[in-house]
Formats: sequence, structure tokens, C-alpha cells
Amino acid sequence: MAKVIAVTEAIKSQEEAESKLNLSRTEDEAFFTEWQGITSI
Repeated sequence: MAKVIAVTEAIKSQEEAESKLNLSRTEDEAFFTEWQGITSI
């Protein structure tokens, strides 16, 4: 059986999330291709 824990217990900071999940910030406006053509949200 899988062990379930809250994300707040597993990851304590944004820096830790970036490290554990291999995340990086992007300035690329085309990153979310499904948002292309949307003029307002």
C-alpha cells in the first residue's frame, strides 16, 4: 500500500520544491502553448 503524506510535510520551501522536482523559472511567453490566443483571463 502506498504511503500518503501532505505536500507541506514533504516539501517545506519553494527552493526545496525546485530542487526535488527539477523546476526552473522561464520567461518564455510560448511556454504554455494551450494559452496562445487567449486575450484575457
